[in-house]
Amino acid sequence: MAEAPAAFVQNAGQSKGDVIYESSAHGYRLEIGSQGAVIRKGAQRAELQFRGARAARVTAEDEVSARFHLYLGGKRRENLPMYGRVRQQELYPGIDAVYYGTQRYAEYDFVVRPQADAGRIKMRFAGAKVKLEGDGSLRVDTGGMVWEQKAPRAFQRVGGETKAVAAGYAVAGDGEISLRLGEYDRSRELTIDPVLSPFGNIGAAGLQNSRYIAMDPQNNVYVGDSNEFKLFDEDARTVRVAKFSAAGNLVYQFQMQDGDDRHVLLRSLAAAADGSLALGGTTDSRDVPTTENAFQPRKDLASCPPFPNTVTVACVLRFGRADGFVLKLRPAGTVEWGTYLGESDRDGVNGVAFGPGGRVYAVGETLSNFFPTKNEFQGCSTLPENAFLTVIRADGTDIEYSTCLRPSFSLSSRSSLAYAVAVDAAGFAYVAGDVKAGNGEFPVRGTSGATPFQSTPAGGKDAFVAKFNPTLTGDATLVYSTLVGGASDDRLDAIALDANGQVCAAGRTQSSNYPRFVPAGSTTPLNTFRGPVDLAVTCLSANASSLVFSNLYGVQVTDLTSEYVPTAPAQRWMARDGQGRLHVTSGFTGTFTAVNGFDNATANPAGAYLQLAAGSRSVSILSHTPETVGVVTVDTAGTPFVGTTGGIRKFENLCAADVTSNVQVIQGNVIFDVATGRFRQAVSLRSLLQAPMPAGARLVFTGLLKGVNVFQPAGTTVCFAPAGAPFVVLPVLPQFGAGFATVTVEFTSTGNAVVYTPKVAGPGGGI
Repeated sequence: MAEAPAAFVQNAGQSKGDVIYESSAHGYRLEIGSQGAVIRKGAQRAELQFRGARAARVTAEDEVSARFHLYLGGKRRENLPMYGRVRQQELYPGIDAVYYGTQRYAEYDFVVRPQADAGRIKMRFAGAKVKLEGDGSLRVDTGGMVWEQKAPRAFQRVGGETKAVAAGYAVAGDGEISLRLGEYDRSRELTIDPVLSPFGNIGAAGLQNSRYIAMDPQNNVYVGDSNEFKLFDEDARTVRVAKFSAAGNLVYQFQMQDGDDRHVLLRSLAAAADGSLALGGTTDSRDVPTTENAFQPRKDLASCPPFPNTVTVACVLRFGRADGFVLKLRPAGTVEWGTYLGESDRDGVNGVAFGPGGRVYAVGETLSNFFPTKNEFQGCSTLPENAFLTVIRADGTDIEYSTCLRPSFSLSSRSSLAYAVAVDAAGFAYVAGDVKAGNGEFPVRGTSGATPFQSTPAGGKDAFVAKFNPTLTGDATLVYSTLVGGASDDRLDAIALDANGQVCAAGRTQSSNYPRFVPAGSTTPLNTFRGPVDLAVTCLSANASSLVFSNLYGVQVTDLTSEYVPTAPAQRWMARDGQGRLHVTSGFTGTFTAVNGFDNATANPAGAYLQLAAGSRSVSILSHTPETVGVVTVDTAGTPFVGTTGGIRKFENLCAADVTSNVQVIQGNVIFDVATGRFRQAVSLRSLLQAPMPAGARLVFTGLLKGVNVFQPAGTTVCFAPAGAPFVVLPVLPQFGAGFATVTVEFTSTGNAVVYTPKVAGPGGGI
């Protein structure tokens, strides 16, 4: 995906100013005019100017198969052609600039025709500080982000061969950049090729904000771009979606854009087996591309009236009377149907999922006491927020089921919100959220006479998990509902279905007494609350009467501003793969430490990704990303893809967690075997937990002396420093007090000493 070619589309009104062609690639946006170009990454921009240039004729070349679909201010421009290259002709006499690139890097060539003067090329990055680095590249500092323009490559083609020409930059005191060229044949065409990277040397790819991703059974990847962090940024008025094939090629780009400076925020993506895509979010715009036969084709006309600017801004910030929206895109990326979902007050869709027959399930929050309901378990009230679940027909023309789930008393101190929904093959809906209610005010129930896991509020906001059968009506539609929480505020905002009807959810807790349970045989200890806010992962039994697994992972949050009011998006995401493993991401701002007693010294404040093994739920991977993380999804092989504000990260090398602190390792004497010419050592290990460690853990030999090698290792690791350390696979490690498991390891050595530092990686992941 990252190395797939970028694609350009003509400006059909989606960009302001003198932009003629643009590329919303999967790592930047490049806007090309007649005399220069602007490259953007989120709110950051670098404007490339050509001094002394003249207005060029701008043309597109190399049409590609991908198509662009634009929905702007109620107008539709579908199936616009996209191109692989854009040319500014005669930018200088006899000199063209040609733009192209990959989804990660923007590139542009200067094509200097015979006898033209390459010395006329003068560049400048407006408003940026430019520094010439020792490797010949340019460091471009925009004040909010550092960009890199790699050292130029110049060449000529002579007799079918490419002949390199020496090239470099010169930077004047005012930031003007010129080219220094070696000797070349001026009677032949010369090409000069710089590369502009908006990521410096970071190897990631992403749209302006790639936190929302989805994947269909054919491993096509869908990436959603919504600038929810800067309400005043122009990108908060635009939603972009790109579809990439399993091979990484761009299939289409979809762009929905308000025509009146109102906001459109994406909250969720869901992909169907046939390649259809559902989008859910919240907006105060009247320009969402709905269809006339849709359930709700128009937004409430009372929304954000055109008062003086100061009042309008306040309306936007409060999202007063904003509505939710749901769109369904065809496999080719055009809108099949679109509907608003809301009433007279503020409403928002936080999660969407496909159900049987192509139905779309949506959950979210509403302040509208007349929010549309049908066959409901519960109507909506004047609470500050009501959680809702709505099932929309496959053709979008009507709702089949819609209900609120809320406290019974309409008090200003009561509220409920739904953040995530999952749907099983039978069409049952599983909803996760949080609720503020008094004792007996929130509906809880078990199945088949079972008592729900937690019937009474524990204090503050409690998380909840509920299961609905939308094929029934009224009270019978609620299959079960249970609270999960402690004395302070808790919420569950990610959900995934487990085997045997069990449901797992992830969220955040501020409660030191949040319910926790680790089953016998788990290699994960019962982690303590680290606070002030921890990541919680909780799995319930099929009837929601008990915990199957529930544990905390220390996040030590210092800043929760990303979870802003009023439309609070999910900050955790979860997926389950075909092997039963859970993949969890957390978008907290803070430091993530202490997983299985192991403190990661490279903890990054932006977010974390965990993989939990099936059954025991032992953590088998912990990795930090340098961007705020978003949705996690998996392909058919179980490989996880994580969306972030900086790009998509594909975790191809899954590293088992370091559980050395949970294992006692006793190294026996090293004996030299004259017959084999190898050293031999017996290593005894046992679990320090109150349960054995399942087979499959790895004994990793780090810090081996030079010249010492493990004889016939099972493999080498890229996960423990230094990379390349060998390991062997361990049998079941008995729990403390039940003896040891002993393995015999053989070494070859050019010296007389065998010295190393043993590390143990837990089972359940690659290494």
